[in-house]
Amino acid sequence: MLYLRAKREYAYAKTGCPGKHVQANCGASGKTYYGRGYIQLTWCFNYKAASGDLYGNDRLVHDPDLVARDENVAWQTAFWFWRKNVHSRVGVSQGKFGDTTRAINGGECTNPNLHAAAKNRFKIYNNFRKAFGLSGNGE
Repeated sequence: MLYLRAKREYAYAKTGCPGKHVQANCGASGKTYYGRGYIQLTWCFNYKAASGDLYGNDRLVHDPDLVARDENVAWQTAFWFWRKNVHSRVGVSQGKFGDTTRAINGGECTNPNLHAAAKNRFKIYNNFRKAFGLSGNGE
């Protein structure tokens, strides 16, 4: 299995998809805020909040690719995102995979355009469960 290996969102890694993930009044000129890191930060407001909490400045806003270039920063932002946005969500501490996925990816499970991706993600999750010897299917 080859998971937790992409530190740049595949769709954006080559071109940066100019004009995508742009927010008014946030960001540095010419920078894009697509998914980077192991729990991929997306949108300027996430880069700004992570940078402020982790470093007390806007370094990730001015250099968003630092999240992908630096292994330590990739993990720091992943742990930051988990603590800030996922860990305390209802259902997550009970191991409910759908609640965890929703906290990270938003409405992936209910968006018809992303439903196949959500199903595939759940299949991968159950493969991991089996690899760790956990019985049954995850919720």
